[in-house]
Amino acid sequence: MRISVPAFIVCLAVPAAASPLYEASPDPGATKAAESAFATELADAREVGAMSEVLAWPIDLDGDGQAELVGQIFSLFVCGNFNCVFALQPDGAGGFKRLLFSSGMDAIEVLETRTDGWLDLAVWRPDELGGPVRLVWTGFDYGLR
Repeated sequence: MRISVPAFIVCLAVPAAASPLYEASPDPGATKAAESAFATELADAREVGAMSEVLAWPIDLDGDGQAELVGQIFSLFVCGNFNCVFALQPDGAGGFKRLLFSSGMDAIEVLETRTDGWLDLAVWRPDELGGPVRLVWTGFDYGLR
């Protein structure tokens, strides 16, 4: 399931966060797991000779003690002109449920605020709107509320 943030959204006020995740070293295990979750897309990119890089961090978004994966994909083939951001939750069967997948984003941050028990996210868009857009838990994925 692909979840995208429309280009015409209005920026919401976003509480301060530590910094975009890419400023911290990615976790090798989380990155490998995310690469497997996006194996089809990455294989398609390799087939046409496109370079792709996945970075991921394990973060417990819902407070249940089990980490979800939050990260970015750098790939013109997979993401278009800019990067993709994602949040994945283990599905219990060795795969992942996509909680967020959006292309055209520069960076993703995990905020300290929560909605319905889940940490809020902020994504940075490389366009004239500037600043982050706040995404909150909707009950089944991340989106604008």
